[in-house]
Amino acid sequence: MTNYLFGSRPSLADFAWFGQLSEMATDPTPMRIMRARAPFTDHWVRRLDDASGVEREWYPREQALGGMVEELLKIAGELYLPFLVANQEAFANALDQVEMKVWGLPYALAPFKYQVKCLTLLRDRFAALDADSRAALRPVLERTGCWQHLAHGSNR
Repeated sequence: MTNYLFGSRPSLADFAWFGQLSEMATDPTPMRIMRARAPFTDHWVRRLDDASGVEREWYPREQALGGMVEELLKIAGELYLPFLVANQEAFANALDQVEMKVWGLPYALAPFKYQVKCLTLLRDRFAALDADSRAALRPVLERTGCWQHLAHGSNR
């Protein structure tokens, strides 16, 4: 086991999760919940907060795409990417709200231009990958429900 998502040094993905989880790790109510239900996550957030200068190794691609990364991609495929798509459609149609079900529960909020930018950037970066990289990613992205959202609009 290593300390970070893709090896023994932090990646941009680690810092992206850190940005979200560090808020919960410092706010008293979610901090108590995190420490009680996910103590390793709490420890990981605190360790990453002091990770400057960590220079170690990345996993080989086959290893990097399994385990926790695949579990996080499942969340992205079930929740985040469908939200980004629904947000983009609501924004494009000048709707007042994005309305969708999130894990069976109703969810509604005003569409945000920033999330449109996020989806566009993800799709553009995905489209810019070389054919070998897309082929290597395809199985895990299909298993996790991410492929359809990222490859949308491209012939990949």
